[in-house]
Amino acid sequence: MLNRTSVVLALGLSLAFTAISDPAFAAKKKSSPKPSFIHASDVFSVGVRVKVGKKFKTMNVSCLDSVPGMTQNVKGGLVFNSYSKLASRLQKAGGRSPKLPLYKALAQAGKSACTKPDFLSLEKYKGPFGAAEARTLYDRFGFGATPEQINDAVAKGLDRTVAELTTYVAEPWLEQYEAELRCDARPADDFDNETCDPYNPNDIYDIGTEFGFVAHMWYTSKPYFDRMAFFLHNERMAARGQTVGGSDGWALIAHINMLRSAAITGDYRQFIKDYTRDYLGHLRALSGATNRGFKPNEDFGREIMELGTTGPHDLNDKPVYTDLDVASAALAESGWKIDCDEELLNPDPDHDGYWICRGGYFEGLHAQGPKLMYAGTSQAAIVYNSDDLVSLLFNHPRTAEHLAEDIWSEFIGAYANPTAIKDLAKVIRSNNYNLNATMRQVMTSRAMFAARNRKSLIKHPVEKLIGFLRTSGIPVYGYWNFYNMFEDMGQHLLSPPTVFGWNEKKLAHESHILDWRNALVSILNSNTNPETISNSDSDREKFRKQHKRTFSYFDRFLAGLNPAQDPAGNLVNRINDWFNLDLNDAQKGLLAHFMNCKYVSCSGSSCNGLPDKESCDGFYPDASNFDSNERRVKSLLALVAELPQYGVK
Repeated sequence: MLNRTSVVLALGLSLAFTAISDPAFAAKKKSSPKPSFIHASDVFSVGVRVKVGKKFKTMNVSCLDSVPGMTQNVKGGLVFNSYSKLASRLQKAGGRSPKLPLYKALAQAGKSACTKPDFLSLEKYKGPFGAAEARTLYDRFGFGATPEQINDAVAKGLDRTVAELTTYVAEPWLEQYEAELRCDARPADDFDNETCDPYNPNDIYDIGTEFGFVAHMWYTSKPYFDRMAFFLHNERMAARGQTVGGSDGWALIAHINMLRSAAITGDYRQFIKDYTRDYLGHLRALSGATNRGFKPNEDFGREIMELGTTGPHDLNDKPVYTDLDVASAALAESGWKIDCDEELLNPDPDHDGYWICRGGYFEGLHAQGPKLMYAGTSQAAIVYNSDDLVSLLFNHPRTAEHLAEDIWSEFIGAYANPTAIKDLAKVIRSNNYNLNATMRQVMTSRAMFAARNRKSLIKHPVEKLIGFLRTSGIPVYGYWNFYNMFEDMGQHLLSPPTVFGWNEKKLAHESHILDWRNALVSILNSNTNPETISNSDSDREKFRKQHKRTFSYFDRFLAGLNPAQDPAGNLVNRINDWFNLDLNDAQKGLLAHFMNCKYVSCSGSSCNGLPDKESCDGFYPDASNFDSNERRVKSLLALVAELPQYGVK
């Protein structure tokens, strides 16, 4: 930890060294320009057919965007030379080189061949928008969708669907429902529901707050905004809700509101500004309350750069900032502390006050004077406070690029070259860091629907679970089921393991396969058969039975299947489409066989000494065979949801 004296000394020395001139260096002749190095993944190869002598040959051409040329390893890195420039140089040198006509031919042929691959292109998508494309959109931006929503999206088309997805509409009933869960983890119509003190901002239940966060994702008609709130929660300085409670439990609600406000407005710049004042994220989780001008704590100064803005390395894997920059950022953010006091919030004069802790900025705790950032670079600047620091960070070219990297890997595809990242960064800057405007272009891009990007991203557990429920419509009774499921799958919302959030690849590891299976069993084994309500039932039992009558496996999954026209195969196709699985014919055949056959007890010589044998009498979607059909449908859902195809988007 740097003390104030060492930081000021370091700043002074840095300023002194950057001010020194070198007459000998200035007197040197102007050197030739340095080559512009590229990354190997910046280029891609295409085959072109050109005439060489009297014969035509197919040759590989390297493309940098839409420019044909060739790469060359030189001292310091890889450079790209376009064929047109190479031909021009040979022409100026006399035009006698035998390579001149070849370079001209390759330059001409490459003009039409070097088109940006669709999987890297942010150009407008002009292809068909059918059910497959609609499901890709909803899987990535809306936790899945019902078949009815998919059909509606296809009817409206891509542009209108995206416009409606990204247009916010308030849902007062859902906000009230979430508030009820925050109180005691039970909705108001639960007979064990408790009433919280409306005047005490800390009278909330942290587990109930998590339930409310999950319920909002599940029931909202505008899931895009919850998906974006989760993206910010996970990717941008993830904060643990357990760092507050008791006298400052209110801060967890404030943090959720900050995430949702950023998702609704799309204003990423304002989100970072709000984070610098956030009690849970800045002051508690990242130790901002102990960051004093005379005794700095560098946690937030580091993370606002590493996770919130520039990232630690550029596209060439070179460091973006130094330890001195971290120290300067910490000093710029200093001055906050937490105070606790009794607050008289209840209008009843006889009521005692509530002990509440809040954060505040105190000028006397702030490091006064200039702080140098990015010394010796083109981004070098002096900052005095948090606002100066945020402005400087958003002027840094890496902030848009780092955000582009996260957006690409979260929503578009598993692979992007530096050129694609720079293209997306330009879109972000042109939209003044508005996420919603940026995402509209992403959602309607060629890259979004490119075959190479399809099914290339791993789902988070929350996407698998909420997506399964939203798509299937299966009810879950009791939010404690959610708590146990997310705990088993390693993704307690609002409780990330580190400031870096969750690693979805790690959570998709084989060690969590059984956890996901257990979650499915918990969902599917909930007894949803309609029950008879009797006068002897308690009020609670009457409520439970009445609630169960709103869902039927038969109505949801089997309605419309013709028993005479391969009902098992048609059901498998229906489930394959609903859950966007892309099953091959062999997989579909095995699942249809599973639905058509069952094991029955066996005795006699035909059993080969085994107690059971397979009986393939077929699958009959008849309402009179309710119990048997429901068991088979549940088994089919469990099988397909455990397939690798369901775990990707």
